[in-house]
Amino acid sequence: GRYSSPSEVIQAALRLLEEREMERLLRLEELRKEIAIGIEHSDQGDIFDGEEVIRELRQEIRQSEQGA
Repeated sequence: GRYSSPSEVIQAALRLLEEREMERLLRLEELRKEIAIGIEHSDQGDIFDGEEVIRELRQEIRQSEQGA
């Protein structure tokens, strides 16, 4: 019902594939930009030690539980 010929179905499918590919490429470019920013921050020493962050969070949780 939606399409009047097989050719229209194929054209719609190809448009959809092209749109999805463009979206994928845009997401990939955004990811690359975020990675570049992260590398730049790392090179400048502006990073967090994951283990230290977890220790600090646990300490804050303990302190809030004791204060509550």
